[in-house]
Amino acid sequence: MAVAYVIVVGHFFPDFGKSLKPLGDGFIKLVKMMIAPGIFCTLVHGIASMGDLKKLSPLGFKALLYFEIGSTLALVIGNGVATGVISRWQKKFWSTPLKPIATQRKKKTIVNIAAR
Repeated sequence: MAVAYVIVVGHFFPDFGKSLKPLGDGFIKLVKMMIAPGIFCTLVHGIASMGDLKKLSPLGFKALLYFEIGSTLALVIGNGVATGVISRWQKKFWSTPLKPIATQRKKKTIVNIAAR
């Protein structure tokens, strides 16, 4: 229901939708903030509620295995994305010709104005 509401507001009232961006950003940060403690509490509760210690070993091994596989996959994907973004940025940066220093204009900043 909320997704439909957001689509309608964004389509018919785009300026109002843009003004709601801080609310959406805050919601995304809140969700990100709650994911790690939720996973941690779920694992702790699952391990603590085990009555038989013989069952704990396979469960702990599976949890560790899932954690390692997930972390490795996230690192590989993140590294690939970062490498692609950085290499594109470097190509764009180094392909633009540099202007001679004499033709560059100084920006009007407090430091440049005070230096005169």
